[in-house]
Amino acid sequence: LILLVTLLTNVSLPLLLNGSFLLASPVVAQTSESRKAEADRLNLQGIEQYNTSQFEVALESWQQALAIYREIEYLQGVAKSLNNLGVVYNYLGKYEQAIDYHQGSLQIRQEISDRSGVATSLGNLGSVYRNIGKYEQAIGYHQQSLQIRQEIGDRSGVATSLNNLGNVYSLLREYEQAIDYYKRSLQIRQEIGDRSGVATSLANLGTVYLDIRKYEQAIDYYKRSLQIDQEMGDRKGVAFSLNNLGTVYRNIGEYEQAIYHHQQSLQILQEIGNRKEVASSMNNLGTVYRDIGEYEQAIYHHQQSLSIFQKIGDRKGIAYSLGNLGLVYSNLGQYKQAIDDHQQSLSIFQEIDDRKGVAASLHNLGTVYYSLGEYKEAIDYHQQGLSISQEIGDRKGVAASLHNLGLVYYSKAQYEQAIEHHQQSLQIFQEIGERKGVATSLNNLGNVYSSLGEYERAIDYHQRSLQIKQEIGDRPGIASSLGNLGWFFFKSGNLTEAETHLRKGLELYESLRFNLKDSQKVSIFETQSHVYLNLQEVLIAQNKIHQALEIAERGRARALIDLLKQNRTTPSNRPLTPKYPSIKEIQQIAQQQNATLVEYSIVFNKLYIYVIQPTGELEFRSVELPQDISLEELVNNGYWCIIQDKCRGDGGKSTIAIGDFVKLNDDEFDQPWQVVDIQQENLIIRQESWEEGITIQRPITDVVAIVNGYNRERLQKLHQLLIEPIAHLLPKDENDRVIFIPHQDLFLVPFAALQDEDSNYLIEKHTILTAPSIEVLSLTHEKRQKLSDAVQGALVVGNPTMPKVKTSAGQEKPTQLPNLRHAEIEARKIAELLDTEPLTGKNATKAAILPLLSQARKIHFATHGLLDDFKGLGVPGAIALGPSGTGKDNDGLLTAGELLQMKLNAELVVLSACKTGQGDVTSDGVIGLSRSLVAAGVPSIIVSLWSVPDAPTADLMAEFYQNLETTDDKAQALRQAMLTTMKQHPIPKDWAAFTLIGEAF
Repeated sequence: LILLVTLLTNVSLPLLLNGSFLLASPVVAQTSESRKAEADRLNLQGIEQYNTSQFEVALESWQQALAIYREIEYLQGVAKSLNNLGVVYNYLGKYEQAIDYHQGSLQIRQEISDRSGVATSLGNLGSVYRNIGKYEQAIGYHQQSLQIRQEIGDRSGVATSLNNLGNVYSLLREYEQAIDYYKRSLQIRQEIGDRSGVATSLANLGTVYLDIRKYEQAIDYYKRSLQIDQEMGDRKGVAFSLNNLGTVYRNIGEYEQAIYHHQQSLQILQEIGNRKEVASSMNNLGTVYRDIGEYEQAIYHHQQSLSIFQKIGDRKGIAYSLGNLGLVYSNLGQYKQAIDDHQQSLSIFQEIDDRKGVAASLHNLGTVYYSLGEYKEAIDYHQQGLSISQEIGDRKGVAASLHNLGLVYYSKAQYEQAIEHHQQSLQIFQEIGERKGVATSLNNLGNVYSSLGEYERAIDYHQRSLQIKQEIGDRPGIASSLGNLGWFFFKSGNLTEAETHLRKGLELYESLRFNLKDSQKVSIFETQSHVYLNLQEVLIAQNKIHQALEIAERGRARALIDLLKQNRTTPSNRPLTPKYPSIKEIQQIAQQQNATLVEYSIVFNKLYIYVIQPTGELEFRSVELPQDISLEELVNNGYWCIIQDKCRGDGGKSTIAIGDFVKLNDDEFDQPWQVVDIQQENLIIRQESWEEGITIQRPITDVVAIVNGYNRERLQKLHQLLIEPIAHLLPKDENDRVIFIPHQDLFLVPFAALQDEDSNYLIEKHTILTAPSIEVLSLTHEKRQKLSDAVQGALVVGNPTMPKVKTSAGQEKPTQLPNLRHAEIEARKIAELLDTEPLTGKNATKAAILPLLSQARKIHFATHGLLDDFKGLGVPGAIALGPSGTGKDNDGLLTAGELLQMKLNAELVVLSACKTGQGDVTSDGVIGLSRSLVAAGVPSIIVSLWSVPDAPTADLMAEFYQNLETTDDKAQALRQAMLTTMKQHPIPKDWAAFTLIGEAF
């Protein structure tokens, strides 16, 4: 479990009130009375604007006042205006300007011997240096201010200076000194009857006790402060006290109380119009929601906070809000967005010289790069953060850096270094009372000892970690610990405890996905998928095959299933908790489909294969994955050898096979002939270099050499792994359907082209479909049954006037996609078969096509398919259409993100284009065009796995639609089209790219 360094703003911590204040107007000079009166009016106007967070306007008022005071040479007014400007710049996190103004104010006050004013300027300079983490300078300024106030007998000012010194020592975590200063300040304020000051000192004492985890004392001090604020009618003070109580409740895991108090604080601040503190309260609420795993709420509140900080120009607030957003996105597994937010946060902190903020941003960036497996970058960021945290005395930051470095060393199998760093981190967290950090360090020490095979020790660490997480209510942490404990119990041989803990962890993980956006559900599931795999392995070890299949299915396409279920219900009747398919329901789906279902699960070094017959009978096979090559490499080898035409080895094969290239004894052509078919002792061969190509028959004996013989080994290896273990369980009748449910890398497997040891393609033996999950099959079947008969038309699009796009990274200008002549021929043939007019060329614009999509029963696109996320919607893939030249959405690209938002009435959509079945392969399936169409309600979709050749694709699609005229079975129609096309174009690249997803009928 990664410890993310939470960026704490003055709202993520209880609010520390300091002695920065605005001077009351001094004695009025006798010269230039009217001008001075105008400056005084502007000064008071600025104070009112400042108090309502109208900072830019306040700055303008004070700048005008400053100009007048200088004009009439009224030095006390100049000093006052400089002071006020310094205060607001400090508040906005613009520290260099703040220091300049306060030093200017200090110099004038020293020149005119205004000792009280000198003390004020010194105190304000101390507050600025405290905010940028330069604590020694801060203490020096506050002590000088204290000394002057003691000398002139300003007891209220003495109390303020003591309070400010307490603030600095609190940040240094030197709590005894902080408490001493706060109590001395409190005593003076009580003696002089300064009730507002008493409330401030009580609140700051509460903060110290919160920091040292003495929560009862903290609550007592905060409640006493709250009571005084309420009695005085100080609504801002009441809001701060409620905020502070919310922070305590968050720290002790009473999240409902935390949310209640923060919301009460927020309401008051909104009513009194203090926008900066409203933003801070929003940040606080976002932090609580992140802690309890309600990420949608967390994002909302942090974004609201960010928006306000941006409007009022508070750069420090902007940096903290961005950092907190980055933490949420990191929790969701959306690492690109997290890095972007943390980089922006880091840049601002560096510009305003907030070293603590810089360190936190570096820590957070290191954590994201660790999650991405980029360990060199992670170490660099963490070491930079560690150095700064050590220099400024931030012990919590030091502990976090040590902890995060330990994680990296663990991942690099440098276990001794990992243990050393985690133990150092644990010790600091224990000393400063940071319970969440203690729990995380214990958790990670357990992980290291598990890797060393010391399972009992690992279990002990994780149980201690779990206990703390349960006490503080850390839901994501509890889920992680339960999952880890389950795995370690399994490794130690305790299968019962393993199953119990993994199931509990799984349920908690699933609860964290409620109410998230689709893309967030997909990304967070990537961080949770290992639990489904671990539980499958535990159940298989107990021979609980039925339960294992339930978990395998439960871990498939959950976000997509949520979309499909949401689309068929209204908000009022949606279930509060998800329902997962039981083994009985899975068997019913197989019977409903009248097909053999084959679900794969890649479980670490094994491949689990579940085969469900149409009768509901379940068979299971476990296959050891190859040790000499990864499954990803094996799949990629098969995939790339087809699409790059590299399934060709050296010549000299003794046996000629379909697909081989051969030279004849009397060749007139430089190019070899391709074997199209073999009939006894004769070959049917084709020569493409002669005009439109010629096909002839020649005896095998006329062949003098096999050139670039077709290498079947790679596709045979995949067949051996995926099909042979279950070949006897597949139907004997080639017309009976087999539905493959792939997993992870297997989504890129061209099942139709897999070859057995006799070089027979799988499509020659079976009718094939695919699906993201078994439950998705049930939902697409339901959708098919509910399609309105009123929608019967067809929409056919082919070879539109192509849009201009950037097809490669770094391309400066977009280029127009090439024309597809055969795609237009294809569209015209298919339109004739479907009794409609095709949209081609300049008529096939996006603007013209969009309104027609929901009116079509069948939709066919013959155009370019693209893989990029062109509009930043988080979903890759686009269909190239004609640009209309008007409107931001009429650029000619129909994206997967746009399709995801649609409701279609089509029973079939065919994407006769390149790579339309590809996208981002995740545990939720392939995120791209095919998934978007399923979510849009299309029960049957045909997509391609690679860049399909123009002419063979046109032939195959024409065959497919001709077959549909004689059968309603789309899977059988596609199979026969492949078999027919194979005869003319025997290379799999020409016919095997397409796959049918979903319903056959």
